[in-house]
Parts: sequence; structure tokens; C-alpha cells
Amino acid sequence: MLLLVHSLTLAVYWMAATGACHSASESGLRSDTFQYSPSVKVAYDVHGTGPVPVVLLHSLGSAKESWDPLTPGLLAICNCRIYRVDLKGHSDTSAPDDHRYSLRENAAIVRAFMADQELQGAILMGHSYGGAVALTLALDTKKNPGLLYGLILIGTPGVFQRFPFIVAHHRYEAYGRIVDHLTTPEFRAWIAVHAVTYGNPPGMVKRVQLYERLWSDPARSRASRETARQFLDGGGFKELVSRDHDTGVPTLLIVGRHDHLVGVKHSRELAASIPGAKFAVIPKAGHAPQEDLPDSVLPLISDFLRTVFMDRPLRLKP
Repeated sequence: MLLLVHSLTLAVYWMAATGACHSASESGLRSDTFQYSPSVKVAYDVHGTGPVPVVLLHSLGSAKESWDPLTPGLLAICNCRIYRVDLKGHSDTSAPDDHRYSLRENAAIVRAFMADQELQGAILMGHSYGGAVALTLALDTKKNPGLLYGLILIGTPGVFQRFPFIVAHHRYEAYGRIVDHLTTPEFRAWIAVHAVTYGNPPGMVKRVQLYERLWSDPARSRASRETARQFLDGGGFKELVSRDHDTGVPTLLIVGRHDHLVGVKHSRELAASIPGAKFAVIPKAGHAPQEDLPDSVLPLISDFLRTVFMDRPLRLKP
């Protein structure tokens, strides 16, 4: 029995290691969709009406609602207009069976979304796989000055590391299907949330409820595994590691001390590879410090934004 529970924990950890989520605490200013292609409609919501556009990208297997713990505080510290985007195949965004779930594809979708919304001078923030998408987009758009003013990466992979089995098992589609068949979404969500969270932060029940909803859809479970496989074996991670990491914009990296997926060591190495990047460790947090301890993350973001806008019209709240 212990072996079964251990195996199931491993089976769901990478999808949830993305940092489990709260269910949406607010509907936001508005919810809408963007038609990226005939088969892909991208869901997003918008919070706030300020002049500073902030684009938030969630992690693998997660959803835009994963930013619920951070969103109110973020609105309190800056005149932001926050765009929370569901990545391809996740939550309310389309999940076509087209095998196009690469890191480049997701970065292209976010770039097209920003163009559609006419966003300039944006702060781009990503968590885990969403951070890898954000970093890829920043590197791809260095020749487009003014698109991004800053980049924030939380628990983001970007330098060479050997992922443990909790990540590597996504190479095997059959394994994922067996786990889905033998367990309920609620059970997988419960295991995932408790496996990746450090301590016992508030909102655990809501996190489980959100993952249960997300993982009740076989199409989105398939899309999450496809995304992971193309990142691990399709060249996405290898290409990201090999690139020059000079983002060309102020960059902040944040990691939880107890992040056992990416880890402090690799996050520090990634920060060192980005010229001028700032680096911070949240002592009592796991892979998703913005969910575990948003009140510890917000001061870091506030200080970073003040640095970003030091030479520009100050658009932060006092």
C-alpha cells in the first residue's frame, strides 16, 4: 500500500509541483478569450485598471487561478493591470490533440496574446514551467525594445539539472493513463497538493478543489503530459539551457528554500547566468512561494518594480 501511494505521489508531483492553486477568489475585472488559431482559443482574465501591464503565467498542470493568493497584494503595491493567462491545454484554454505543446509554441502564444492586447512596457512573471515560457519569450524579444520592462521568474528551470523521477516519468504516456484510470482526480489532487507544499499554509482545501476540477478533464491531463514530454524530450529544456540568458531587461528570480523540484542551487545558477539579475530565497516556502507565503514575496516584487521604474515615470503605489 505504501508503495502504491509513493508511486501515485510521483505520478502527479510534476504536474502539481507547479504549485497548487486556490480556486478563484474573484471573477476579476473581466474574463475573455483570444483566438490564437482556428483550434486554440486562449482564456485569460484581467484584474485592475492601472497603466502597468503585468502578465502572469502559471505552471504545468495548473491554471490562472494559481495566482489568486498573490493578485490582491500585487494590485495593492502597484498601479497594475494584471493579465492572467491559461497556457495551451490548461484550464479554460483549448487542448487540441495536435501534438504542438512545445516551449516555443507556448511562448509564441503569449507573444501573440500580448500583441493582440497591445501591451508594451509589461512586467512578465512566470512560475515553474510558466517561468520557462516567460524566459523564452524575453530572450526571443530582445530585439523588440519596449515590449518588456521587467521579468520575474519563480521556481524556474533554466540551467542543466537531472530531474528526479517525479519529473522524468512524464516521458511515459501509458504510465499517466494508468494512474488516471486507477485513481480519482480528488485523490491525485490531494496527494499533489500535500506533496509540493511546505508546511500547512492557508487555502489547502481550495487548492485541492481546483486541481480536482482541472484533472477531471482527460483532454487537459493529456495536454499537460504532452507539454511535459516536449519540454523534457522534445528539446525545449535542452534548448533553453543552451541559450544566452541575457534577457536585456531587469530580472528577478525567487525560489523557496524547500523547493525540491528546481531547487535553490539551480535557481542561483540561473540567476548568475542573467546579467544583473536579482536573486532571493524565501526561507519557509516550497516550489510555489507566491502561494505558500505571498506576504513574503510581495516586498521583493515591490522593491524590484521600484528599481524597474526608477528611470521611468513612477507608477507604483506609495
